[in-house]
Amino acid sequence: MFILFLALTGLSVVALIVGTVWTAVVSGQTRRRSGPEVGAEMMAGRMARDSEGHTRPQHVFFKGKAVAVERKASFSFAEIKQQLRAGEWLDMFPVLLAIGGFLGLFLFGAAAAWLGIENKLLAGLIVIVALYALIRTVSAIVRA
Repeated sequence: MFILFLALTGLSVVALIVGTVWTAVVSGQTRRRSGPEVGAEMMAGRMARDSEGHTRPQHVFFKGKAVAVERKASFSFAEIKQQLRAGEWLDMFPVLLAIGGFLGLFLFGAAAAWLGIENKLLAGLIVIVALYALIRTVSAIVRA
């Protein structure tokens, strides 16, 4: 039984990854920037540790040209439900695949943890956290 839940957890992870990447490719917005200011922003984001181990901003100088590419895709639960009510199942399939993978990961992962971990206190804590995340997600979908 443990192997079954472990396999279902693995399939859920694959569904989550495929759905997320597919959603970003199909519905995402790409933003490209280039120039010296992009390189300065990237370099300024780094933090340095001093001799005492404290983290502080690092002063940097950047010469040259850098390129940054950002890809974002987002849907609210209300938008997903609206599209599904309109009959746009195929357009929402990547998003549903990602959500299903997420929910399956928590559900089957918690079951696998319960069956596979000998310390039942720790396994019970994992199950409680997973059930809490499942309930919060499902309730957010219902409320949307």
